[in-house]
Amino acid sequence: NVLDFGIVCIGIISIFVGLARGDDGGGGGALTAFRAFRVLRPLRAISRIKKLKYIIGAFLRSLPSLADASVLFLFLVVVFGVLGIEVLKGQFHNYCTDASGVHDEDRLCSKQPLKGHGCPWGQTCETHYKSLSWLKGDEYEAPNLGYVSFDNIGLAALTIFVCITLEGWTDVMYNTYDVATTATPIPIWSGYWILLIVFGAFFLTNLLIIIINQAYYASIEAEQAAAEAEKSKMANFALPKWGKELIAEKIRTADVAAEEHPPWAWWRLIFYNIVSNKWFTRTITACIVVNTAIMCIEHAGQPLWVEEFGGTCNSVFTWVFVTEMVLKLIG
Repeated sequence: NVLDFGIVCIGIISIFVGLARGDDGGGGGALTAFRAFRVLRPLRAISRIKKLKYIIGAFLRSLPSLADASVLFLFLVVVFGVLGIEVLKGQFHNYCTDASGVHDEDRLCSKQPLKGHGCPWGQTCETHYKSLSWLKGDEYEAPNLGYVSFDNIGLAALTIFVCITLEGWTDVMYNTYDVATTATPIPIWSGYWILLIVFGAFFLTNLLIIIINQAYYASIEAEQAAAEAEKSKMANFALPKWGKELIAEKIRTADVAAEEHPPWAWWRLIFYNIVSNKWFTRTITACIVVNTAIMCIEHAGQPLWVEEFGGTCNSVFTWVFVTEMVLKLIG
């Protein structure tokens, strides 16, 4: 409801500011900042699609637990990142070099050929830093334009995060095998990657899913408990019989959200009956969908009539949503 109220208020402000400026395009004219807020209107469907509302509620409910899991994730990234820095800083700049320069830019090498990837005969494994290009004239970086390396904690954290997403992590693993030395042989790196993938990609990822899943079912249970409490609360108020039957039926059929309290004044029940009717909700939802579709037809180089049509529709839908807000405030 707060989101709906904010979106409607922004629409009203954009219309009146546009009228004050004398714009013909409707909805604020050149005030791009206000017009951009129209993209929030599809979010109003959240309160009308029950299961979508449960999902958003579950996400918000799970934020405290997700914060705890994020601390664990940060700890994992720092531990594996520092370990990588200690043994791999600068190693992702090793390339096979001959008299003409770097021979193979796509594969790293080890300065101990018997432990990692050795260079062919006549070539040596040398380190090439782009930061030292003013000394050597080299323009070679670490893999992926220099973003995949363990040169510092920032790049190491980025590399660890990419590997946890399982997107191209095998390429990074093979790079660590290529630069392996006596101090860091391939078996050690195999254990490093097994632990990282098991705890990072599998354990932590599933932990986040479990947290959100529990919050989802907790959100549903809380919604049902609130509806039952509202139903029992209704019995303590003096209402006409038809009013009690109306509210009880809407609570029973879950047409009323748990946080929406039916009015206890008989004259407000008329408006309540209007705004809680399923056809009223479907009509407003249809308006949101049509408004979103009209916003999607805007494009670069559009003719003037498209801009005017969009501005007119924006004004119309704004007043439709204002009317809805007023009816809901009364009911």
